[in-house]
Amino acid sequence: MNKFILILCGGFFLLLSACDSGGKYAAFDDEKIRMEHLNCQKLDNSKMSPARGVACNNYDKECQRRKKNGNNVCAI
Repeated sequence: MNKFILILCGGFFLLLSACDSGGKYAAFDDEKIRMEHLNCQKLDNSKMSPARGVACNNYDKECQRRKKNGNNVCAI
């Protein structure tokens, strides 16, 4: 019974720690997000590395999150 409670508490802790409020991109200032987002818009998708593609997708998500909160930092 004690092992079950320990495993249950450990799983609950992992779930809570996975819920990050915006991730690492939320800590970036508006200028950094805007600059990186614009750089991603200029890149040719066929020449973009997979890692850069993921980063650009994350910058886009952060722009959308900030826009939803009233900070349309990525507007051109």
